[in-house]
Amino acid sequence: MDLDTLPERPANFEFPDNTVLTEVMRLPAKYRGVILLRYYEGLKQKEVASALGLTEGKVRTRLNKANEILRDRLKEWYYDEES
Repeated sequence: MDLDTLPERPANFEFPDNTVLTEVMRLPAKYRGVILLRYYEGLKQKEVASALGLTEGKVRTRLNKANEILRDRLKEWYYDEES
């Protein structure tokens, strides 16, 4: 499985309800792939690594970077500004 060959979504692409999935799908393919396999398909990191032909360390690195990107993009979505 080579998720790096998936086409990038246009920058202005949004799902109708503008959910977290919109931001996941806007990630670069190398980050989107590990996020989708790990969190949406429920694979363990070892299984993600095997599916993508990566080391477990590389999967952890990509998950960390993807989560960092998502946290930054979604900070206003999940933080209550009045808190």
